[in-house]
Amino acid sequence: MNIFKTSFICMLAIFCLAAQPVQADEKEKMEVALELIRESINMQAMYITFENMTMATIENDINNDLKTMGHRKPLIKAYKEAVKEAFYDPKVIDGQQSLYAKIYAKEFTKQELEELLHFYRTHLGKKFMKKQPHIAIAAYEKASELVGPVFVSVCNKKLAPKIEKLQKDGIMPTE
Repeated sequence: MNIFKTSFICMLAIFCLAAQPVQADEKEKMEVALELIRESINMQAMYITFENMTMATIENDINNDLKTMGHRKPLIKAYKEAVKEAFYDPKVIDGQQSLYAKIYAKEFTKQELEELLHFYRTHLGKKFMKKQPHIAIAAYEKASELVGPVFVSVCNKKLAPKIEKLQKDGIMPTE
């Protein structure tokens, strides 16, 4: 469904796969940044925000599509399941963490990243919190470019068997 692809490309404001190589001299800095990300990002909170944004668009598209009449609830349920499975897929999580790490590595020095790991409530910790809006904006700007194709591909693979089951059970027509 095109609504699915379009919705995810638009709504992946904070979710990206960053696959660009990092220069050798930045490798250690990136490792520290990844450690910071793994310790400071609440994936469950991110998922709740992501699900709310994404499912609102998907539900609207499904509810306004005459072809989905008669099987909207199970189709929306299938999308919710596929979205959650895709969000927590290791490829997607690795991509999200990599994206944020690259942004943090650009915004902070290696030493600052190390201090953030140990002194979250220091002056430097306040700087970290102050940078969060910029980091979110940068992630939003890169979302469709970096994650759209990968997330959509993973989610479509997880959605396909759910739709097939709905069709097999006679809940949704085959095309």
